[in-house]
Amino acid sequence: GANKPKLVVVISYDQFRGDYPTRFADVWGTKGFKRLAAEGSYAPHCMYNHASNMTGPGHATLLTGVYPAKSGIVSNEFYDRTERRTLNCVGDSLTRTFGVAGADGGISPRNLVAPTIGDLLREKTPASKVIGISVKDRGGVLMAGHKANLVAWLEPSGRGFTTSTFYAAALPEWLVSWNAKGMIASAAGKVWSQALPDNKYAMSDSLPWEGKF
Repeated sequence: GANKPKLVVVISYDQFRGDYPTRFADVWGTKGFKRLAAEGSYAPHCMYNHASNMTGPGHATLLTGVYPAKSGIVSNEFYDRTERRTLNCVGDSLTRTFGVAGADGGISPRNLVAPTIGDLLREKTPASKVIGISVKDRGGVLMAGHKANLVAWLEPSGRGFTTSTFYAAALPEWLVSWNAKGMIASAAGKVWSQALPDNKYAMSDSLPWEGKF
């Protein structure tokens, strides 16, 4: 029908607590979170009803709607009884990640045993396109799902964004071209300074536990 959206964008911020949009409302402009809250569907009291609030289980729950006991993603890493070793939650030795050497570089959603919203969309409407883009492999893979047209994530050893053979036979040309621009490397060494004076923030910009790796 006419009310069906042409585009749905889901953005997940790792470690971004649900109270932050209101807690820091005074320092945000009108085009970001305030616009989403004012013009979109806003549910400030949503919360996880499970204890494992790690990256992998959290992302899997977001777009499957089921908790870790049913999604298959119980932690960021866990022991795989079939392979008899500890694996990344999206690790898959049957696939290969472009720009990463060795079997341990394989990434896929095989460990995710529940369908995502994107999977159901593609099943119902095969012409739909589902794309996942993330800094971490698990973020994009577990939210996009099994039937995604493409999932791309940042791979430092590959010097850019990559994907695996689960999603593509080769790294797409547009992604190769984007990586070749060196935009990620160009940001190295630059300073990201705060936009407002210290007294405008609820907490100090520099905290004791922040520092170099």
